[in-house]
Amino acid sequence: MKYFFLLVGRSLSYIAFPLARKLMHAVSRAIDYIYTGFLSKSFHKIGKGSVIAYKIKHRALNNIIIGTGTEIEKDVELTSWLSKKGDNASKPNIIIGNNCYIRRNSHITAINKIVIGNNLLTGPDVLITDNSHGRLRAQELDISPLKRPLYSKGPVIIGDNVWLGAKSSIMPGVKIGNGVVVAANAVVTHDIPDNCVVAGVPARIIKQIKP
Repeated sequence: MKYFFLLVGRSLSYIAFPLARKLMHAVSRAIDYIYTGFLSKSFHKIGKGSVIAYKIKHRALNNIIIGTGTEIEKDVELTSWLSKKGDNASKPNIIIGNNCYIRRNSHITAINKIVIGNNLLTGPDVLITDNSHGRLRAQELDISPLKRPLYSKGPVIIGDNVWLGAKSSIMPGVKIGNGVVVAANAVVTHDIPDNCVVAGVPARIIKQIKP
């Protein structure tokens, strides 16, 4: 089978490059639509016109809502987990708004709640998490990080029209306002008001844009 596809690829090399590129893009897009349809019933809800690229890493999609016109590139990881508190279990939720664009290799993971507003744009390799492995207490440090219980300091709330630069990280318990720009490689550990540019580790406000 692989030799057949290699032959198809070699045949395409004889076609004018712009035409071949358009054809390959159309095939890739068709695969994304098929994959989105395949996953659609697994989500709690996915809106009209949203596309999930082939393929993503995922867990418990039934706890995840995606709005309309949102696109998620390949190799994104969407995971939700059950967090046990005594005899009770809290059901996690990830809610992604309308017309968002989440770039490849990003990771969104929740045991509590992550709510993302409309029109989010991310660079690649962005992390949005509401949890960590353990609470970094002394008695936990003799335990493998993988075996430490997941812990959430609180939900993550991201407003509308937010831009998260490449390799930025949004940490647990953080609220980000509308119109915020997070610079590449920044680590956001505290709340950010509307219309700010933040950068650094930990992120700090470097510019506030007044309406």
